[in-house]
Amino acid sequence: MSMLRSFVLWLNRSYPQNYLIKNPYRGALVTAIFSFIFLVLYTPLNINPNHSKGFEGSMAIYSFSIVFPQIAIILILRKTSFFSSTKDWNMLKEIIAVTVVLFGMGIFVYFMGFWLEGPKGRWNFSTFFDSIKITVLVGFIFFGFFSALNYRHRTTSHFHEENRLEKTEPEESKIQINSRLKNEELSFFPSQFLFAASDSNYVIFYLMLDGIIQKEMIRNSITDIEKQLCGIPGIFKTHRSFIVNLNKVRAKKGNALGYKLELEGIEEEIPVARNKAQSFNEQFNLIQ
Repeated sequence: MSMLRSFVLWLNRSYPQNYLIKNPYRGALVTAIFSFIFLVLYTPLNINPNHSKGFEGSMAIYSFSIVFPQIAIILILRKTSFFSSTKDWNMLKEIIAVTVVLFGMGIFVYFMGFWLEGPKGRWNFSTFFDSIKITVLVGFIFFGFFSALNYRHRTTSHFHEENRLEKTEPEESKIQINSRLKNEELSFFPSQFLFAASDSNYVIFYLMLDGIIQKEMIRNSITDIEKQLCGIPGIFKTHRSFIVNLNKVRAKKGNALGYKLELEGIEEEIPVARNKAQSFNEQFNLIQ
């Protein structure tokens, strides 16, 4: 279990975004040039080049045509909430994004072959698998190279982040949350607290622990939890059902009639009630 937990932590820790994904247009051009050089040197035996264009010409067409699916897939991924932000990018997102891009390119290469190599003998699983295999093989070498370039930056920034936490955490005092049940207890540092939400007779706490957002449930009312958190800087009850750590708010939208808050690592938007808008602005401006 400790190895599994370490692996999960590794996947969820922040990591710089791959250059080819961060810069889809320039990245696609670089990919095409690399792919052409690699294919000419590698000379895959199962590719039947177009006789009128020759082997190098066929490889050039394959290499430079894949810029279109590469750009399209990356732009589509950016439209999804999971891949939209580079601020909370991690190794898990890096692996999934690269895999999706390469498989999409492999499918494109397979159908491209019907025009470039001819349809004879292509409509079968073996040819489809070979197209995916070659594309993923070449792509993982290249995409992996750019991911590996970011590793030094990742370890350096993580080292500074750990040092920063080591310096700041001792200055914090743990918050002890009391429950209506005697056998329940919950404690955390203020910097780990994202927000709390009322759920019937329970309050769910969202905490950032070791780079992973975890939920902890306590049997109590949101009103009583507000009293327990009273006096802690940056903690504010935005709504009858929500208490938020204003230090974790990365964006707000709306107006004096009510706001919606975006928190670090949280897809759900947290509401600010209309009657709380003025006091929220005062507290939020102090934090900013």
